[in-house]
Amino acid sequence: MRYWITLTHCWMFFIILDLAFASAALTYAQERPPIAPVSRDALPAIKDAVEAHLGYVTDYCLDEYGKDETGIWLGQIDIRTSKLPSVQSLKDAKTDSTIWPFGNLLLDQPTMVAAVEMGRRTGCKCYQDSITRYLRDQLKRMKPGTSDSFQVMLTSDYDLIRDQFVGNENSWPNWQYLPAWEILNRESPEAFRVHLENMLQNTNEILQRVDAPKDRSESAEANKSADSGHPIRTLAAERWMSRSSTVSTLLWMANHFESESDSLLAQALPLAKLSEVDRQTFHQLPLGIRANWLNAVTSHPSLAPQLSMIQQQLPLPESANSVGITSKLNKPEAETAGASPDRFSFDDDCRYAEVCLTAWKQTHQQAWLDETKRKLLEIETRIIEQQSLFTRAETYGRAIHLLNRYSQLTNEERYKKRADSLANQAMKDLYEPRLGMFRSRTEIDFCDSRDGIGFLLLALLALDGDDPTEASSLRF
Repeated sequence: MRYWITLTHCWMFFIILDLAFASAALTYAQERPPIAPVSRDALPAIKDAVEAHLGYVTDYCLDEYGKDETGIWLGQIDIRTSKLPSVQSLKDAKTDSTIWPFGNLLLDQPTMVAAVEMGRRTGCKCYQDSITRYLRDQLKRMKPGTSDSFQVMLTSDYDLIRDQFVGNENSWPNWQYLPAWEILNRESPEAFRVHLENMLQNTNEILQRVDAPKDRSESAEANKSADSGHPIRTLAAERWMSRSSTVSTLLWMANHFESESDSLLAQALPLAKLSEVDRQTFHQLPLGIRANWLNAVTSHPSLAPQLSMIQQQLPLPESANSVGITSKLNKPEAETAGASPDRFSFDDDCRYAEVCLTAWKQTHQQAWLDETKRKLLEIETRIIEQQSLFTRAETYGRAIHLLNRYSQLTNEERYKKRADSLANQAMKDLYEPRLGMFRSRTEIDFCDSRDGIGFLLLALLALDGDDPTEASSLRF
């Protein structure tokens, strides 16, 4: 009898247990409905798209190659796998693209600024943690005796296969934008200070090598270099780019290190002072170099006299060969070989209009607003007439940001509508909802940092909330 009771109890126990599991499963199903397949046409909200993309970049698209796995982000991502592209993926794409198995800190700076902003909006530490690991893993891989870690990190590619930094002929030395010093300084204040001292020394050496006669002939020299088909490396161009970066950095520090502000300004002001020859040659420079210099002198109120001096000569005459010069100066040779000069000149038009808008915001001088409007009308015409320009993330990002910012500062609503329209087009062309990532060019399922993907992310975030670049040394 005891055996029969025990067996019955066991049988009842299993029945009750099955019912309990079924009830729990039903409750879970009610709370967590099954995930339905996402249609390609079902685009998410902008914030959700940017958040998903940054989640993949910071958590999954990391260096798992070579002997060492690191937290360094992949410079080129096959968005179908979250890994480096394969030879087969290139064949499937049927484009002229090549595998680029590198990471590049300077190219990742815009995406880092976007990630910091996403962390602020969501409260998630994951974004900052990913950036911290990225930078620490790069710093650990400096060769013994390296005197300037940030110089290596910002001007070299990191070979993900060979686990080492490698130079390249292009090496991104002519910065179109200042690095996000607030991010780099947070991770290594010592490396930042060393890099600043070297920037100062290098800039002073460049200035000492340039004499007045060479200055006066710099436009002819630049035109000759552009016609030859080689990337421009003229001493005059190098001087303006180096001065711009160094002055911008010193003035960013003056704004953020109050106890050192006076000494930092004392170092920046002599570098920012324009000679008579400088004033004559400034207006012959390519538009992109002018934009860099104006970004520098709008970095601190102490340089307002420089803005006034330039403002008195507005509108600025355009250099006859500025398209060819700028495209070759600011872009790697390998990239410009198969790219349209129109698109590069469009990007520089946006950069120049952005900084003219900044100058107007700071000085309230009508000439700066007039110059912004003049350039903006050209940009708007090209947006309407040259849809072929919009194949790349950076072009979308720069145009969206400019139109949106201009609308915010002037209350001209039609520019906000045009920015929204471009953003919607960028979402359709570049975002893949089934994969949760942006491609960086319309014709291929790759996200390549060389295509300026970070600028698109920043522009979309600014359209959806605060502008992340307002709190950064990096500007559009």
